[in-house]
Formats: sequence, structure tokens, C-alpha cells
Amino acid sequence: MSQHTEDGRAYRRLREDFLRDNPACWICGHGGANQIDHRIPRSRRRGRLEVWNWEPSHGPPGCPACGQCCNQVRGTGEAAPTLWVSSPDW
Repeated sequence: MSQHTEDGRAYRRLREDFLRDNPACWICGHGGANQIDHRIPRSRRRGRLEVWNWEPSHGPPGCPACGQCCNQVRGTGEAAPTLWVSSPDW
């Protein structure tokens, strides 16, 4: 078995456990996070298995509460996001 295959399995296992234990998106604060957001973008730091660099976030189809794809909206910036929650329509 190749190292790449083993790394892929390890990543998927760690990702599943991480999202189960950390369901709230670090950007909007709502539950249901389904993606890993890398605090320091992978383009600047290659390690996929560096769990210390992970934050839970929403990706497609978006947050069930505010509808945002938080990870994609944030992009590759290194700054910590401010929590934004959409207000109800008046």
C-alpha cells in the first residue's frame, strides 16, 4: 500500500473525528460544520494532518442557519474571522 493511500485514510479518519467533536463553525458560530478550514492556509503550510491548524467550517451546500459557505467566503486569508451572524429580516 502506498504512503499516499495511508495518508488519505488517516486524514479522512481524523477529519471525521474532528468534525464530530467540533460541530460549530468557527466563522459563523452555527452548528453543522462539514469542512476543515486551515487556520494557516495549506498554500502556505502543506501539512494536511496538522490538527492544531484545523478549524471546523461550513462548505457547500452551506450553513443550515445562515446559508453561507463560510470556508469559501473566508478564502485563504490568515486573519482570524470575526463571528458574523445574519440578523432576521424585519
